[in-house]
Amino acid sequence: VGGDCSGETLAAAPIAEAGGVVMISPLSSSPDVAQAGDFIFRDYPNDLLKAKAVAQFFAEEGISKVAIITENVDFTVAFRDALKKDVPEGALVFDEVVDPGTKDYRSLMTRLQDMEFDAFFANGTSTATIGAMMQQLREQGFTQTAMTHDAGQDKSVIDIGGEAVAGLYAINVPSVNEDSPFGQKVAERFGGTQAGMAFVSHSYDAMGVLAEAMQAVGTEGTAIRDYLYNLSSYSGIVGNFSFDENGDVIGIPLVLWQVQSGAYVKVKDIAVN
Repeated sequence: VGGDCSGETLAAAPIAEAGGVVMISPLSSSPDVAQAGDFIFRDYPNDLLKAKAVAQFFAEEGISKVAIITENVDFTVAFRDALKKDVPEGALVFDEVVDPGTKDYRSLMTRLQDMEFDAFFANGTSTATIGAMMQQLREQGFTQTAMTHDAGQDKSVIDIGGEAVAGLYAINVPSVNEDSPFGQKVAERFGGTQAGMAFVSHSYDAMGVLAEAMQAVGTEGTAIRDYLYNLSSYSGIVGNFSFDENGDVIGIPLVLWQVQSGAYVKVKDIAVN
């Protein structure tokens, strides 16, 4: 099972592919993973779908001018590239890429003072960077709609950003509630989660579908690969899913979340193809 980040998966994929070893990622969303090899799978949606969902949200909300700051890593750059294709030409009126781990965005926020924009997209890879972007955006007095993706849909971004993240939207996968039977079992065994429940749930399902495959056909890589490609449906913690011809997950919807009263709450499902 792995890798987590897209960069890890893409680095390991040629090795797994050469050895005929099935690898299933619970978190990698870069579009490039779809072409990483016949033995490479993921139970987490492709960024192409997330970008379409974000573009759909912008259209529904009448948002036509977007400012985006992107942390320069595989995942976020791939998401930015996909989003640029799905929004109308010229919609990204402010489009800046920063070094990984950047914490000071004040000079960029100052430049926004001269821009006209309807929404800000925090395209960082961690809750630390996304929280910092949001704090410094609100410090400058900007009140526009703000949005992020799965990297920011976690309680820690609220702890870091405080009032600055109130109202922040996030596009992510369905999440299992921490108060659910599964969430309670995780808390009992591990004393809580070190990541969002969505990440925990997808990791659990990745292991579960591999276990089912091994129970059915044994541990030989080609047999497991073929089982997964021919799987009609697996009943996981996050829902029922299968895989397409590229090893991409089918059946997992995307969800619009928003920070309300100090917690992320589900706003609605977003159906994209």
